Amino acid sequence: MLADIKTFDNGVYFEDVDENHSLFAQISTAAGLGIVGGYDGKFNPDRQISYIEAVIMIENVLGYGAYIETRSDKISEYMKFAIEIGLNEGISSIQSELLDVRETAQILYNAGNA
Repeated sequence: MLADIKTFDNGVYFEDVDENHSLFAQISTAAGLGIVGGYDGKFNPDRQISYIEAVIMIENVLGYGAYIETRSDKISEYMKFAIEIGLNEGISSIQSELLDVRETAQILYNAGNA
């Protein structure tokens, strides 16, 4: 259960999420658990996420990320696996599009039933 996870507070993972950021503990914990990553040392916590970014985070939470990361074409593997486990049910966005609130709720619902 996520409530039982201890937070990672042993340092700043991203240069744009310092210890004073309101979501520092949550972002650092998710990074420490391998759920989220950044780009060029930054997390960009205030931007929206794309469908593929949501898929990657959810598949990491579900424990599939380590396996997929061993594959040669990681993005294709994440997308194929999303279809296989039904994450895409009711989602019209393609991998590069940003998710709206409805699609975000739908993908989280799908993950709970995966």
